[in-house]
Amino acid sequence: MRILTILLLSFSLVACGQQSKKYVIKPEAKVLADSAYKFVVPKPGESVNFQAAVNLLKQATEIDSNYILGFRNLLTYQQVLKDNRGALQTAKRMNELMPQNPEFNSTLGIMYEFNEDTISSKQYFQKALNIYSKLLDTLSDQNATLQVKSAKALNLLFLNRYHEGQQILKELLNNTKDPIDNEGLNMYLNKSGREIILMFLTGEENKTVSPTQQPCLVLDLL
Repeated sequence: MRILTILLLSFSLVACGQQSKKYVIKPEAKVLADSAYKFVVPKPGESVNFQAAVNLLKQATEIDSNYILGFRNLLTYQQVLKDNRGALQTAKRMNELMPQNPEFNSTLGIMYEFNEDTISSKQYFQKALNIYSKLLDTLSDQNATLQVKSAKALNLLFLNRYHEGQQILKELLNNTKDPIDNEGLNMYLNKSGREIILMFLTGEENKTVSPTQQPCLVLDLL
């Protein structure tokens, strides 16, 4: 199963909450989003229906236009359905809500790549790179640092800075003992940014992870 958005999987940064601790999701939107989840993880004997989930999440985000998690899930399922145009619009809204979230900038860059707008994509990859670089100066947690360095490396590759990006990946591999982290890093080793983007586009980057099994690291970037 293809789950796109860079940095929504593996060792990536995931916005698993709302953009503000004071923000309260509108109840009607939450009910619709919960209903969408049932189509993605159906009961035994029932079929997965991503289109039904997308339809419900669209309704939820129309009711609550600030519903970050609703948009994130909508984007994920739009990518499963290969709705690149719809996913681009969703990524734009996510970035409007959290413009300083590097994950969302990277995601928007990839969506532009999927829609063959390489000029716009580079703008958001560069912004994401700048934010990740600043984050590294503030983090002490080893796992968080691994995630941010990995994300920084990928954005360097997306910007065609191959040697810089690959050098970071190799350094991380040399210092990482966790087999899952190593597997994720090896996936991008010796690949160009374009090759990695094509992996995301075709779903080759992850065929086994469920949308309900995404690891989560919450960072307050606002």
